[in-house]
Amino acid sequence: MDVSAKGVNTQCWECRRRRIVCDSTQPICTKCRSAGIVCPGYQDKKPLTWLAPNKVLSRPRKRKVPKVCGPERAAGSSGRTPSTSQEMGPARGLRSEVCDVVEAWMYYNTCIYPDYSSHQLAPTPFCIKLPSLQLAPDAVRHTLVSLAINHYLFQTTDDAGVAQSSMVVMSRDTSSRLYHHRHQAIQTLRTLLANEETRTADQTIGGVYTFQYAVLQQSISPYWRPHFEIFQNLINLRGGFVQLVRSSPVLCLPLLGYWVVSVLANTTSPSHDQMQSLCSQPEIVAKALQLYEALNYPSLPCPTVLFAHIVKINNLRYQIACTPATNDGIMDDDDPEQTKLSFLMTVPPQQQISSLHDQIESFDAEEWAATKDPSHYSEWLFVARMFRSAVAVYCLLSLPHTSYPGIEREADYATAAREKHSADLLECLKEGLASPMMKRFMVWPLIVAGVDAVRRGGEVRSFIGRAWRTLAMDQRSSLPLVAREALEKFWASGKNGWDECFDVPYALVF
Repeated sequence: MDVSAKGVNTQCWECRRRRIVCDSTQPICTKCRSAGIVCPGYQDKKPLTWLAPNKVLSRPRKRKVPKVCGPERAAGSSGRTPSTSQEMGPARGLRSEVCDVVEAWMYYNTCIYPDYSSHQLAPTPFCIKLPSLQLAPDAVRHTLVSLAINHYLFQTTDDAGVAQSSMVVMSRDTSSRLYHHRHQAIQTLRTLLANEETRTADQTIGGVYTFQYAVLQQSISPYWRPHFEIFQNLINLRGGFVQLVRSSPVLCLPLLGYWVVSVLANTTSPSHDQMQSLCSQPEIVAKALQLYEALNYPSLPCPTVLFAHIVKINNLRYQIACTPATNDGIMDDDDPEQTKLSFLMTVPPQQQISSLHDQIESFDAEEWAATKDPSHYSEWLFVARMFRSAVAVYCLLSLPHTSYPGIEREADYATAAREKHSADLLECLKEGLASPMMKRFMVWPLIVAGVDAVRRGGEVRSFIGRAWRTLAMDQRSSLPLVAREALEKFWASGKNGWDECFDVPYALVF
């Protein structure tokens, strides 16, 4: 279709400003993306531009005022030096929260949403345009504003992680607004949770989920578990996961997001310290996998059957770490601590591990990719290959290194399988890092490769370290840097076990 026939600009505003030929790619100009610039789009009207405080595009000429000599006049009646007054910026009271809300809404719909939606293999309800932040509940609104501001602050950061000199003053004021809205979200949630009438309301549960997402995305604190425990308690007060899915379909997205992050957090937590309430009960796992298959979690397009294997591996790790076995490998029914884990012990662990290996090896990536959109067959095939290798390596790394009596593997088979899948995984990661779309999906596979890199040379470790930095800038989040720090600490420790890498609970995927 001829774009000019409708009167729409054939060049994006940024290319027009830079006086270069635009390739008119929808919805985001390829040249802007390659230059690391947020494409402003092709609208008839030029989009609004964020400016630093005290900065304008033009100003009227003023009559020159003759300089007055003397330190008193130069310093001014307030005693401030010129440099101090320039750094301060406008007072907080001169800007209302409405301004922040409107700007965050515009920034999300014009910058964040086009970027995320253009890098999805399939439509997902997790990635939509915001109709209006003013209509959102207070806790959700303040949290989304803080997320938009945090994303924007990453936009003003160069590859070395240092704010650009022209943005220093603006970043100070913008950061204060981020903390203000984060504080307002906390106060609102505290009020809702303190009131029995609103404690288990849909908007409270949605607000807690949105805030815990922000905690992970912004890496606010390493103590992320309390937020998840609060969310779990709210689910229990509403009758449990399955009952809440049936009674409140509007909460399906928060519930699925919470479950997916919990499963992946269990992979990066000690074997004995996992969140088991939603990840081990068969009825909950079955319902959650149905939601996972239907809703397309945006940052993790892992095949459902492979994701189910991740859940099983987590449960086996927990079972082996927390259940002491008798000499004959059978639990003591009189021990209440062992009875609590009886639902995991219907099949001996060694048989479950062997069966898991066989199921992972038998997964057909080509057959699975053929069930997806034919126009993205190569991308779906890449995703299937990458996650098959990642799940296989995770299984081989995390399960053999246990002290459970009776679990002994043939060393040759385990070593050969690990070498094969490790090489395939590393090849996929190198290929995916060069793709703007595929690198959005490689966070968890990169974690697995990072643990496996402890036995590899410095070249592989350097590649993984650079990859984390790239993902941090691409996702506008500091969480990949937390993952890199944990892996580098593990590499330098001289240890090589999965639990020795994640000796404390981490949540590294959101």
